Amino acid sequence: MDSMQRIRTAAETVEKAIGRAEIAVILGSGLGDFGNDLTDAKEISYADIPGFPLSTVQGHAGKLIAGTLNGKRVMMLFGVGDSCWKSKSEMCKA
Repeated sequence: MDSMQRIRTAAETVEKAIGRAEIAVILGSGLGDFGNDLTDAKEISYADIPGFPLSTVQGHAGKLIAGTLNGKRVMMLFGVGDSCWKSKSEMCKA
């Protein structure tokens, strides 16, 4: 499977589980409570997203949450694997 197909498969899985969002936010350490402000929240574990890297930092939740915040659909990433920051030219690898 090529990179674009892996991305499409992951995106379709996320959309089916938690819907779409207008805004995406990567939350850093200590910001996990920010997700409590979302209404109508749904979540998916990184482990349930095909090809998505697992969080490698102890204490990071490793999940996506989507919900409504101040009238906007927002998606929040809780914990990102180190492999995402090491490669600029290709999709993050698990």
